[in-house]
Amino acid sequence: MQILIFIVRFDKRAISGFANALEFESRNTSEEGHVMKIKETAHIMEKPEELWSAIGMFGAVGNWHPLLAKVESQGEDEGSLRLAEGKDGSKQVERLLENAPARHYYRYEIVSTPMPVKNYVAEFQIEDPDDGTSVVAWSCEFDPTAANEANIEKMINLFFKAGLESLAEKYNGTPPGQKQKQAGA
Repeated sequence: MQILIFIVRFDKRAISGFANALEFESRNTSEEGHVMKIKETAHIMEKPEELWSAIGMFGAVGNWHPLLAKVESQGEDEGSLRLAEGKDGSKQVERLLENAPARHYYRYEIVSTPMPVKNYVAEFQIEDPDDGTSVVAWSCEFDPTAANEANIEKMINLFFKAGLESLAEKYNGTPPGQKQKQAGA
């Protein structure tokens, strides 16, 4: 319990960075009940079991996401917290809600963030298309708390895409959307 108190107090001092950089036009609350949904995917040339072993742990995102400076995680049990620090200095606290390694899946919520969102829940999953490769799917749902929803959506999309492109570059040699070089070409 001490670590939660420390993290929350630490995060209150850190409200700046990524969200503020987008210069939100208004801090007014959006329509009540308006939920935004985002999903990004990447096809990775790696077997799901092997890819999950490399990137599937709750705290592992800090090892492969290029926009994160560091990630500290309490573990893999439901209820565990992770503190993610962006390269821009922003800090976010997330709680693991569900962890299903056999299904290559976890779900988490944001506890504290400088982003203008509430009720943010995300899912990270490695899907098996039964061809020896993987599809990494990262999705979220949230209520925006600022009037400029397009910027909020763009910010989260860019974060997801940056992480997935990093994985594609590492395992495929090219980012998603770019044609891979064929052997002998």
